[in-house]
Amino acid sequence: MANAGTVCYTWRPVFCRGRARGQEGDVAGSIYPVTVQWGDCDPAGIVYYPNFFHYFDQATWHLFRGIGVTLPVMQTRYGAVGVPLVEVQAHFKVPCWPGDTLEIESWVSEWKERTFTISHVVRKDGRVHLEGREVRFWGVRHPEDPARLKAVPVPGDVRDALEAKVPGR
Repeated sequence: MANAGTVCYTWRPVFCRGRARGQEGDVAGSIYPVTVQWGDCDPAGIVYYPNFFHYFDQATWHLFRGIGVTLPVMQTRYGAVGVPLVEVQAHFKVPCWPGDTLEIESWVSEWKERTFTISHVVRKDGRVHLEGREVRFWGVRHPEDPARLKAVPVPGDVRDALEAKVPGR
C-alpha cells in the first residue's frame, strides 16, 4: 500500500501497440500508472509541467525494468552508467488534477546508431492528456576521460528485448 504523497506503480510490463512512424507490428512497451498528488501541482491546481518530465523518466526506467534491465544490471553486466537524456518534449492537451490516476504508455519509437527515442502517451480513463518523447543514449565512461560520458550502441540483447514482438498477436 502506498503512502500519501508517493507515486504508485507496478513492475509488470504490458505490451503495447507500436505507434512509431514507419514501424509495424507490436513492440515491447509498458504502462506506468501514476496517481497525481497535491504536491505535484502548481497554484492553478493542475500538474506543474516539469513533473511530467519526472513521470517520463520513471516510465522509462519502468520500461527497462520490464525487460529485466535495471540500473545495477546496466552497470554490472554492460558497463553502462545509464541512459542519459539529451532531449525531451511534450505536447499538453488536457490538464491533470490531484487525485487523477494516469497511465503512461511508453515504448522505443525510433532507433539511431547511438541514440533512441522513447515515446510516452499519458492517459486518464482512456483519454489522451499528454504526448511526449525523450531522446536518450546508452552511456559509458569515456575511455580517455572518465569524467565524460560516451554514447555507444545499445547492446543487441537489450535492443532485441525492447523490439520483441508480442507472442500470440
